[in-house]
Amino acid sequence: MKLRIAAHLGIVAALGVIVCWPGPLQAKQWLLKPEGEQEIKASSISPDRQELDEAHRLLVQGKASKAHKMLGKWFRTFPDSALNAEAMYYTGQSLEALGKLYKAFEKYEKLLQEFGDTEYFQKALEAQFGIAREYLNGRKRRVLGVLKISADDVGVKILERIPERRPSSLLAERSLMLLGDYYLAKKKYDEAVYAYDQLIVSYSSSAFIREARLQAAKAYLGKFNGAGFDPAPLVEAKERLLEYQALYGANVQSSEVQPMLAKIEELQASRVYEIGRFYQRTGKKDSARVTFERVIRRWPNTKWAGKAQSKLKKLGRKRAVQARELSAVAKSVKKE
Repeated sequence: MKLRIAAHLGIVAALGVIVCWPGPLQAKQWLLKPEGEQEIKASSISPDRQELDEAHRLLVQGKASKAHKMLGKWFRTFPDSALNAEAMYYTGQSLEALGKLYKAFEKYEKLLQEFGDTEYFQKALEAQFGIAREYLNGRKRRVLGVLKISADDVGVKILERIPERRPSSLLAERSLMLLGDYYLAKKKYDEAVYAYDQLIVSYSSSAFIREARLQAAKAYLGKFNGAGFDPAPLVEAKERLLEYQALYGANVQSSEVQPMLAKIEELQASRVYEIGRFYQRTGKKDSARVTFERVIRRWPNTKWAGKAQSKLKKLGRKRAVQARELSAVAKSVKKE
């Protein structure tokens, strides 16, 4: 029997036939020749590469659960593989597909901390941006498998870190814009202004600059708390809107800018009008008269101008106004 096998091998070797050893991984192929074995091809597919590709194939086919299990086994089998960053990224993707966003965030975070010099660093950042957007749009985080809680803090943290990790990138610009919009919607106006201004100052050529300028003006307008409060936010909002018009043309976004400017005029006029009413209630008629006249002169197209005119008619004749009293009136409205 042995002589027969040897004879067959001798024939194969004489003919120069390629022999491929069977098995799931054909690591090498050999050419048998009379002068001895010669390696003619070394497979470029290593065991870790082959299994990782199979896990990715399952992921692309929508078989996230199978892919996730295979990736878990892959890490146990190849803990020191050079493909760890890629495998972490696929694991994050499988967790996202399974609806486990927070676990996916943690996996991407581990990748970002350990593999800053790979192509998967950028991919993980983009994936985290997507998770942040989901959370800030109202997606809840599941705790203990049942309880759902807000994950806004996670979304905010992601968006704040992206400009630090990739400062000169489009993703950083998008993160700051999304962060500003989130804070504006939540009426956290100081935080919104900070995000928009960071974008405006740090990314002067960004495609988001125009929108950021307009949104920052809206945030300042939102900061105004009413007639009895500091008018500085109104002044800043108006300055920013006028700057916006100067930069982009008077007709640009006029459907939004003009109503905002008109609203600021109304708010400024109402504040000074209320000061006039205060003087009237406390018996300082001439100070009230000066203040109402300022409303009519400064904001003639507002409803408060008409109200101020009515007040003036009721106040009657003027008397000599003391210089000190006029000075106090002037100080009270000088910020308008």
